[in-house]
Amino acid sequence: MRMRNRTKVAFLQLNRRDFSFLKQLKACNIQGRIQGCNIAEKNPFKKERSFFLWKKSHIVFLRTNAENLEKLLEVGKTLKEKEIITVTVLEEKLIMENRKVLEETINAIFPAAKKDDIDNLLLELIKMIYNIIFERCYINLDVEDVKSMLRDSGITVFGSLNINETISKEDIIKNINYPFYSKTLKDSKKFLIFLDTLEGFVLTEGELIIDTLRNESGKTIEDILFSVRMGNNLKNRIECSFIAGVFKEE
Repeated sequence: MRMRNRTKVAFLQLNRRDFSFLKQLKACNIQGRIQGCNIAEKNPFKKERSFFLWKKSHIVFLRTNAENLEKLLEVGKTLKEKEIITVTVLEEKLIMENRKVLEETINAIFPAAKKDDIDNLLLELIKMIYNIIFERCYINLDVEDVKSMLRDSGITVFGSLNINETISKEDIIKNINYPFYSKTLKDSKKFLIFLDTLEGFVLTEGELIIDTLRNESGKTIEDILFSVRMGNNLKNRIECSFIAGVFKEE
């Protein structure tokens, strides 16, 4: 059963001076389901109102800059102790320099190869998870499914692919795109997939996409979930977004 009324997905911005992302989030027309808040205090839970917001949330997206990394780690640790799922996007260099402590305090950490791509990647993640949880889909997942895929995922990769013609394994592989971070699916163990399609989509096409992506991981996938939304106004016949996590240690 879908938790439409009780589900809370929150966005927490830890650096006070940059409001551009909040404007982009509002432009996506999903702010009715995403609760946003700017926090400047070192410990946002000192304010009862702020604590209530995060305590009632299932998933929290954290955004900050390099100067406030310690604040992000502090907030992430507090939320994780309360079993609230945390997601953050940071520049690749910053993640690799602080990988161990980030994986101890944040559930899912998405690297962006370029600093300028951080906001775009965060928007794509929010839109994907929003669509899976809140939109009416032919194959549904609820917030607990999404939480299970994000929990303790460590370094996590976002990818996408678009299909316009008849689907084949070769076309799927050719169209797989990693727009923000070049790491592939190889050796990942968790896989969350969202398929957005036009009318006429058949489930055997979805099965081929999922099997092809699974094979691209080297068949190491231990947990895979997918959601399908059909009959939408899209630029492409099939638009797929996915995230992969829990990669084998390098």
